[in-house]
Amino acid sequence: MSDESKPPKPAPRLPPSGLADEVLGQLARGELGTGPQEPQAEDGLATPGDVDRIYTFADSLQLGPEEEEEREVYETWVEFRLADELFALPVAQVREILRVLEVTPVPHPPFPVIGIINLRGRALPLLDLRARLDLPTPAPDAESRVVIVESEGRRIGLLVDAVERVAKLAQSAMRPPEAAAEPAETRGFHLTDGRETRLLDLTAILTLRD
Repeated sequence: MSDESKPPKPAPRLPPSGLADEVLGQLARGELGTGPQEPQAEDGLATPGDVDRIYTFADSLQLGPEEEEEREVYETWVEFRLADELFALPVAQVREILRVLEVTPVPHPPFPVIGIINLRGRALPLLDLRARLDLPTPAPDAESRVVIVESEGRRIGLLVDAVERVAKLAQSAMRPPEAAAEPAETRGFHLTDGRETRLLDLTAILTLRD
């Protein structure tokens, strides 16, 4: 049989997942399927069909369209507790979490600022988040924390009952607020395994309206 009449050699057909362990494992076991391969010129030069061969091969290693759609998307939030309820702020807006520092009262502060704290020589306003959200405001205890947030280039302390965790929350488990029933400070809710977290809008919290 002449070279011209020989059938083209099969090319590997890679698994749709595109996961490296799966690709390499199937190669090692000889389990990859095969598909038709375009002929190549005898002189080793690329034929017209070869031009995008490397790109096509790279594309075959990527996740298929269905798997791309099925991948869950997560957002990272800092969860904390107020009056036995869970709340959260985006981790990108949180700079640090501290034990309660000495609070210095100031005359006539804007509601709900309760004073200022000294953070490494920098005076920051301390806001009572319970009061801001119209919750009962007991005195701080050993579990109370100050969450230092940053908004509009300013750092502000938020007094909370306790910090629970830094959590990755699935977007699929989030629901928007009911506009008529929820205040502007609420961006939505996250619910999983019976655990509901109220997602807060920091800009709305720091903006006082009459």
